[in-house]
Amino acid sequence: MSQIQWTQQTWNPILGCTQIIGNSQELSGCLHCYAMRQAYRNQAMGLRGYQGVVKKLSFGAIVWTGKVNLVPEALLKPLQRLKPTTWFVNSMSDLFHESVSFEMIDLIFGIMALSQQHTFQVLTKRPERMLEWFEQTHRDDWCNALVHYAWSGVSKFVNGTTNLDVAIRNPGFPLPNVWLGVSVESQFAADERIPLLLETPAALRFLSCEPLLESIDLTTVRCLNGGLTQPGVDFNPGQPLGTFDALSAGISWGIVGGESGYNARHCCVEWIRHLVGQFKTAGIPVFVKQLGTSWAKSSGTYRYHSKCGAPDVWPEDLQIREFPSRERSHARAAEFI
Repeated sequence: MSQIQWTQQTWNPILGCTQIIGNSQELSGCLHCYAMRQAYRNQAMGLRGYQGVVKKLSFGAIVWTGKVNLVPEALLKPLQRLKPTTWFVNSMSDLFHESVSFEMIDLIFGIMALSQQHTFQVLTKRPERMLEWFEQTHRDDWCNALVHYAWSGVSKFVNGTTNLDVAIRNPGFPLPNVWLGVSVESQFAADERIPLLLETPAALRFLSCEPLLESIDLTTVRCLNGGLTQPGVDFNPGQPLGTFDALSAGISWGIVGGESGYNARHCCVEWIRHLVGQFKTAGIPVFVKQLGTSWAKSSGTYRYHSKCGAPDVWPEDLQIREFPSRERSHARAAEFI
């Protein structure tokens, strides 16, 4: 069982990443990356897949090295589990990191295509590379990657390469059991990443507004990476010039949460309330994960709930933990087939 409340299991066939800091450390969701610190502990314990992915600098800071490792023993984990499960893909990496080859992404999507009993949540801070991969990928590439890297294991579930090809193509495209999301910790991140997410074919698209570092308006998102080609995304003359309402353009779920940890940055509860209100007004399910360490300290609950992840101590209007339905994602995928 995962400790991440909005999923059931984590699946890490790839390990390793790089921080995205950009022009502002204070508005970077990667600044206090929990996965980086966990990877260092796992590396120190001698776990094979973590070797070389992080290092400690001379002044004590732990950072990603940019190296990523494929973890062969983790590849078949979803296929080996028959019980329908929701998996968060690569909680210790980013599937669309620049060091993850397109062939490796083909491999991961091939496994997800063969695991239709499950739901997979793919979250990225690199939607430009996600869109690039989707624009060039082909099902033959998925089959080739599976045969090359995992055939000894996959062959137990699929009898022959002909059946593999049929199984890979059978779910349709985009895969109905794969949800695609982007991290949206600031307004700049919303403007930069959401338009690219909306251009990417997906059965269900979601936003992870965590750690929330400032107030965000999802109804006036700008296109920092050019125009949108996604059907149904229109610019509203009544809005500021060049902006659109992202919540009416194909977003189906929202996750909201404040930062946790010793150096956690401030998260105003009104920022969370403002975002929750936007999702509710749009009729989109929203999951409030935690109010964050700063709120826990100010509310006197830090001793018992350092991350303030226990809804029973929150304001009543924020005690919301909703999920989109699997049926909704399958219905959305059918529109593309």
